[in-house]
Amino acid sequence: GSVYVGFYCMNSNVRAKQLIVESPKGRITGGKIDVDIQVSASEIGNKSESRTLVRVRGFDRNTMKKELDMTLNKMDEHKKEITRIKQHLQIYSSNYQLTQEQFSNYEDLKNSYAEKKEILKELEYQYRSINEYLKTPGEGAITAKSRLYPKVRIEIKNLCEEILQSVPMVTHYIKDNELKTM
Repeated sequence: GSVYVGFYCMNSNVRAKQLIVESPKGRITGGKIDVDIQVSASEIGNKSESRTLVRVRGFDRNTMKKELDMTLNKMDEHKKEITRIKQHLQIYSSNYQLTQEQFSNYEDLKNSYAEKKEILKELEYQYRSINEYLKTPGEGAITAKSRLYPKVRIEIKNLCEEILQSVPMVTHYIKDNELKTM
């Protein structure tokens, strides 16, 4: 999943979907960062030039969009199913004298309703996550909001760059199989 860090990620080995250092002064210093989607921090590396390796495996935007559409379709199907079950539950609950078989059906419907609601909740979470990933520029990104220091090696989709000089506010990303900055 995604890793959210408050202030510092120092000499850490991290493997995640994405790594976000949330503090305006947050930094990644030293260690090996290996993520699928993106890395974002105020500063990456430091003045004393600690060796920092940041790797973004990248993703296929089209595949991700298809996954988003499939998730949306599943959500719609589950919502329809939940509505159908709800209607059946209302019919049973309005009848006060249920036979044993009807009561059994009523209990099964209640369980099915709860399961479908839980699955829908998971699908909604998945939808939000994929949507968040698609906000990433290109097909993988490394963002330094204030500074990127020397001795940092960035790698996105197997394209590498060694940072030799300090760079202010920069985002490295992959587009058309090319490492670009903005």
